[in-house]
Amino acid sequence: MRNLQTAARLGSATIAALPGDSMTAVLAANYNGIPATNVLARLVTDLTTNREGAEELARQLNLTAATVLDTAIGTKRFEDEVIGQGVTGRIADGLMRVTGINVWTEGLKRAFSMEFMGTIARQSEHTFEKLDPMFQGFLTRYGFTPADWDKLRVAPHIEADGAKFFDVNAAEDQRLADRLMSAVIDERHFAVVEPDARIRGAMTGGLQRGTIIGEAVRSATQFKSFPMTYMMTHMMRALTQGMANRTYRTTQLALTMTIAGAEMSQMQSLIAGRDPQNMADPRFWEQSFIRGGGGGMLADFIYS
Repeated sequence: MRNLQTAARLGSATIAALPGDSMTAVLAANYNGIPATNVLARLVTDLTTNREGAEELARQLNLTAATVLDTAIGTKRFEDEVIGQGVTGRIADGLMRVTGINVWTEGLKRAFSMEFMGTIARQSEHTFEKLDPMFQGFLTRYGFTPADWDKLRVAPHIEADGAKFFDVNAAEDQRLADRLMSAVIDERHFAVVEPDARIRGAMTGGLQRGTIIGEAVRSATQFKSFPMTYMMTHMMRALTQGMANRTYRTTQLALTMTIAGAEMSQMQSLIAGRDPQNMADPRFWEQSFIRGGGGGMLADFIYS
């Protein structure tokens, strides 16, 4: 039944992902001092005219290992868990591939990571004290000291298409470089919101698969891991700032995701052959706030 639900309800997952992912990528980029327009521009270029070149550069930058691992263990963005076996499982998995959601997701991951590596290369010209405040905040959050940065910034760069990228393989202290790559991947989870093992464990309550209660809980919480992940990433980050930053980040988060929800609602109306919704109606913006994720998991349950 869950396989059939996936096949029936997630045919427009890509349409929902386009505006939402663009907004979360912008939020994550701005939070770390990365030019958000560069991320989106690289995404469009890589998915259209430079697919082979982007994949080759990503391999040089060690950005493909996580993608291969994701595919190998069968993790999916909107399906909450590995799709089951059998005919219905293959139908659901095939439909998700046809919609292009996998191509979009991996493309955005790659674009964000590559621009992050480019930012590290550009910032390597400066000492720790003279770094961009947002990028310096990134290093501080993940426990990198000025001495650590001095070791990383002297590593040779990879040059491609007139741009420089940090080369993790060229760092003298490989353990330190691995820590930096781990931090980049952690921040990528904010750009492309995906449920991790912690979220999946919370959504199942630790109940065993194959039991009546365990299967009932999995059915009741199907498609709810995405809003839970959103709450545990962007909303949690906004709420753990200082009071001034908390107000700014929370307002920014609510506005951007409401805009994403509005875009998604209008796109789905047009695709379904309906007229665009009336944007002067307060109910439209209430719906956009909920659908964009601004209302969190409780609002998503109520809306459903």
